[in-house]
Amino acid sequence: MAGRTCVVDNIGTDRKKMAKRTSSKTDARRFRQRYAEDTAFRSATRKRKNIAYHQKTVAELIEAAEPGKVRRAATALGYPSARDGKDLLALLWDAIGTSIKAESVRKALRAGPLPLRTLFQDEKERLNAVQPDSPFATVNTILYGPPGTGKTWATRKRCVEICDGQAGANDRQRYRELLDCGRVEFVTFHQSYGYEEFVEGLRPKPSKSGGFKLKPVRGVLKRIAERARRIPGEPHVLVIDEINRANISKVMGELITLLEEDKREGAENEVAVTLPHSRKPFTLPANLHFLGTMNTADRSIALIDTALRRRFVFEEVAPDPTLLGKVEGINLPAVLMAINERLEYLIDRDHLIGHAWLMGAKTKADVDEIMRRKIIPLIAEYFYDDWRKVKAVLGNTKDFVRDEPLNPPPGLGDEDERFRWTVRKSFPDGAYGRLVAGAQQADDKPDA
Repeated sequence: MAGRTCVVDNIGTDRKKMAKRTSSKTDARRFRQRYAEDTAFRSATRKRKNIAYHQKTVAELIEAAEPGKVRRAATALGYPSARDGKDLLALLWDAIGTSIKAESVRKALRAGPLPLRTLFQDEKERLNAVQPDSPFATVNTILYGPPGTGKTWATRKRCVEICDGQAGANDRQRYRELLDCGRVEFVTFHQSYGYEEFVEGLRPKPSKSGGFKLKPVRGVLKRIAERARRIPGEPHVLVIDEINRANISKVMGELITLLEEDKREGAENEVAVTLPHSRKPFTLPANLHFLGTMNTADRSIALIDTALRRRFVFEEVAPDPTLLGKVEGINLPAVLMAINERLEYLIDRDHLIGHAWLMGAKTKADVDEIMRRKIIPLIAEYFYDDWRKVKAVLGNTKDFVRDEPLNPPPGLGDEDERFRWTVRKSFPDGAYGRLVAGAQQADDKPDA
């Protein structure tokens, strides 16, 4: 009570000073309003010993898009309602999913309600400005191709193009900013990935009785969909790496229907489904883009779900030898083209070698290491360890793999000839030229 009386006395003192300084009753009234509002804010927050904690909590919850927790943390800070009719709690609510940085929110929280309101209002004006149209006609795209073609790397630039209309010179930094502000989410599918992680699941929460209750928890899709719905003028992107490695029907469930553009929120044939755990209706916002990647050479998985295939546009990311150059006399574009032509002849175009494998090579030693540790084992996997075909792809020389006849066991002399196949420890000079030319003769000296 003593502290509160002191505040009132201060207000009265300042009121007298203000009356002496100006004869305008309107200015005096505005001054009293601002002073009372700021005083109420400080008085409420002083009652908490953990003000800084709540400030940090509010800022982080805004970025994490947790509206209910934001309200509770903001209430703990003692936010008053502004006299212009705009509730600061509502402003906090509106800030969820925007690009406001947590540090900016913390600074505004320390300064008081007026700077906080200004911060959010400026952000809302920015969001209401005309957003660049996405240069892509579809919201569902899958980038597919053999390993090492840069599909995952390409999603970075594509996300920037979708969100900003075009990609700039510093698209890597812009991509990180989009991740930080929640407009882009990245997830990798795998065999154990399920509906609970992607859409929503049940998680145990402690109860007051001492046990626990199962409560629905949002998955990555539901989180970014809610953020996109709050800001309809801004494109959001959910990147799904290795989209064909999971059981699509198990992961997406009933939401496969909602992927179609004419069934999105606000579309002509809008469809809403009731989620099984939260029992709430759910739709996909029209400004949420799905961008997937698919490795066509992965033989451990079945073909992609037909229902999913017809809802996506597929863009091939093929090997591009033009991105490579010569390294210490080795013509890497010619080497890659020769290997891939033979692989396509013997298998198909889905089982090729991507250019990204060789883009980091600076010396012949680098090229040799990549061939020995990465490319040759991958080719062997393509042919299920049929090393005769591996040798054919590598120019049918003994520069890279060596075959040594094996002696048959006693009594089995009539069996077909068998060989022991080994990858050479070092590749002789001119090996890559003979690989391209398909030379029949090569250096067959023992490895050092």
